[in-house]
Amino acid sequence: MKKVIWINPIIFTAILLLVTCKKEITSGDIEYKVTHYPVLKTLEVTNLTDTTATLNGTVNAFGLSTTVTFEYDTTTSYGNTVTASQSPITVDGITSVSADISGLDSYSIYHFRIKAENSLWTNFYGAEKILNMSLSPVTDVDLNTYHAIRIGSQVWMQENLKTTKYSNGDLIGTTTPATLNISGESTPKYQWASDGNESNVAAYGRFYTFYVVTDIRNVCPTGWHVPTDGEWTILTDYLINNGYGGPGRRDYIGKSMADTSGWYQGSNNSSGFTALPSGYRESYGNTFSAIGSYCGWWSSTESSTADAYYRSMNNRSRDVFSYHVNKKHGYSVRCVRD
Repeated sequence: MKKVIWINPIIFTAILLLVTCKKEITSGDIEYKVTHYPVLKTLEVTNLTDTTATLNGTVNAFGLSTTVTFEYDTTTSYGNTVTASQSPITVDGITSVSADISGLDSYSIYHFRIKAENSLWTNFYGAEKILNMSLSPVTDVDLNTYHAIRIGSQVWMQENLKTTKYSNGDLIGTTTPATLNISGESTPKYQWASDGNESNVAAYGRFYTFYVVTDIRNVCPTGWHVPTDGEWTILTDYLINNGYGGPGRRDYIGKSMADTSGWYQGSNNSSGFTALPSGYRESYGNTFSAIGSYCGWWSSTESSTADAYYRSMNNRSRDVFSYHVNKKHGYSVRCVRD
């Protein structure tokens, strides 16, 4: 009588799988290539200038001839493609690749990623990375530096103007004391530190009368200008129409323009405008007011012989207000790129 050996079916199945699946796979084996996708890595940019950059990455194509490109754009639609200078890659191993790009906008944010394709693989991507071109500083004639950012179709400075000179080097006067009565002057051209205190200039910039703002010598750096009332409207309309006001009232864009510190609760600066409550200098009492709770910026557009348009924000409202005020007032200036 034969002895019957019983084997647990679970153990038998495991043994069978080990026997049938055991196979030495090499990097040159086509099955290995089919089951192992290209290994891609998007690296940081190098050789960055105001308009050019080098995109970098690594790829392991496991010996297959592989086309390597980079995609980039100001949105994740990736409307631009450039081929890596080392493409096609045929090496079995990690290879460094790069591509030079040009024609970039100095104040935009770009999205980019590496891409690989060959006869077996299509549309394989590395992780997305961000290239922030907004780090290029702007310098005025006093050698103050400013950051700038693109908002919609415009490029705005992210700080209030600080200069004591016109762009041609001519001095912009001030008063002594800072609260001197100028109501009797017909076209006063002055600048003041916020609250009359020079230590406030670094954070809040300076105040200027409208007559400085519209002087042909240009108070802004070369290539920049004081925005018209219409250019302010382009900015605020863009923010309203693109959801920066949040739910409810679409015109509640103040918090998206206000810096996240030194301002009112809940400000998020999602637009990058980075407004701070610098206050203003009024021409009637020749006093400084509302530092810490209010800010106002001139436009270059007059509303009458005596008044001109401006924009303002305060910590009691989420709106950005448009109105007109006496040209002898001292308000902040934000420059926009030509």
